[in-house]
Amino acid sequence: MAKTKKAMIITDRHRKRTAAKAKKQPSPPRRSKYVGVTYDRIKARWQAQIRINDGNKFLGRCKDEKEAARMYDEQAILMGRPVNFPLHEGQIQAVKAAPRREGVSKLPNVNRPSKYVGVSWVKKMKKWEATIKIKGKSKCLGYSLDEKEAARVYDEQAILLGKPVNFPLHEGMEQAVKKAPKGTGTRRNNRASRSQSPTERVNILFEGGAVLHRCSIVAL
Repeated sequence: MAKTKKAMIITDRHRKRTAAKAKKQPSPPRRSKYVGVTYDRIKARWQAQIRINDGNKFLGRCKDEKEAARMYDEQAILMGRPVNFPLHEGQIQAVKAAPRREGVSKLPNVNRPSKYVGVSWVKKMKKWEATIKIKGKSKCLGYSLDEKEAARVYDEQAILLGKPVNFPLHEGMEQAVKKAPKGTGTRRNNRASRSQSPTERVNILFEGGAVLHRCSIVAL
C-alpha cells in the first residue's frame, strides 16, 4: 500500500510539472509571417527552407522566428530572390503568399476582371487568385483578399522568370499589359454595324476596295 501511494504521489507531481511547463510555453502561431519560414511542432522550433527545382531545401532550425527568416534570406540572396529583410534599395521585398485554403471571405462578389496581369477573382472563395504560366501550364501562387497584394505575389514569381510585372521597381523592368478579353473587338464591331443606317453600311463595304464607290440605299 505504501509503495502504491508513493507511486501515485510521484505521478501527480509529474503531471503538475508538465502542466506548468505547458503554461509557460505559449503556443506558437500556426503560420509565419516571413517567406520560407514554418513552425515545426515536433521540434518546437522555427525552420527555414527554400524552394529549389520543385523541391524544398532545408536550411536549419532555431527558436527565434526572425532568425529563421534571416537564414532564408542568406540563401535567397545567393539565388537572386526577394528577401524578408532588404539590406539596400536594389533588393526586393519578399511577399508571403496567402494560403490556398483559408476559408471563404465575407467580401461581396466582384463582377469584373482584374486590371492586373496574373490575377483573377475566384467566386467560390471570394478572393483574388494569383496565377502564372510556366511552360504552357498555369501555376497557382496563392489567394488574397486584396487585388494589389495578389498582383505583387504574381510579380515576385514573374521577376524570377524574367517576365513583365504589374509594378516595375526600376526602369529596367517591363510593364505587364493586361490583354483584352477574347471577342471584345468583334462584339463592338457588330454593335456598331447594327446601329448604323443601311446607307452607312454600304459605304463602309465599298470603301474597302481599291476604287472608292459611294451609293445609297433607301430603307423601305
